[in-house]
Amino acid sequence: QDEGLVKGLLGMIEGQRNAFSSERVYRRALALVLGELLAGAKHRVTDLLRALGLWEADWNGFYRLWSRAGRMEEEKLSEGLLKETLAEVGPGDLYVVGADSFQVPRDSWKMEGTGWLKCPRTPVFRIGIHRAQRFLEMSWLTPLVEGFSRAIPLRLLPAFAAKAICKEHKPQTETEAGLAALQWLRAQLDAAGRAMQQVLVLLDGGFDTLDFWKGLPAGCLVLVRTARNRALCHL
Repeated sequence: QDEGLVKGLLGMIEGQRNAFSSERVYRRALALVLGELLAGAKHRVTDLLRALGLWEADWNGFYRLWSRAGRMEEEKLSEGLLKETLAEVGPGDLYVVGADSFQVPRDSWKMEGTGWLKCPRTPVFRIGIHRAQRFLEMSWLTPLVEGFSRAIPLRLLPAFAAKAICKEHKPQTETEAGLAALQWLRAQLDAAGRAMQQVLVLLDGGFDTLDFWKGLPAGCLVLVRTARNRALCHL
């Protein structure tokens, strides 16, 4: 067994203790992280608890970790992770991130963020719809080592459709969620003394819109797939 790996993992989690409302909540989150390492194909909360052998334990506390506001502060966790990544990227290097939206199919008619969206599982010649939630995920792309890189998730933001069921989160487009993620990243780098560091953002063609270009924070470079017939001009 690699004791250094285990100690390193526990040390990283220990540094995030201030993002949890209490010691009890922190220990439940720690258990779920270990369950992620032990679980097999699926990684739902139920699968993680089964991997830990907690068949007969009370699962309510683990579910409340996600459903009750204030128990875990996602933004604080992301800030701590971002600070860890700065040790791998010099101030004069590009900080490279990639972002894209994805859907989570749902059957509920009451769950926050659920609505009718274009179904990606239907063919282009017979497009269908399904009920789902939409999120935007932004990942840090590690520096190349022997030609390989990994994507480390930094933020996961709701990008719920305008007609979705929205209570705690306001609806926003993929473009608006992407801009919010980049503005957060730029603010975190500035606060860490990296105001001069350039950010390179890799995006899908869906973000190649006028509103996105207008709202792009300073110090961000974008590499995006665009249409063949796009007429490009100097700013």
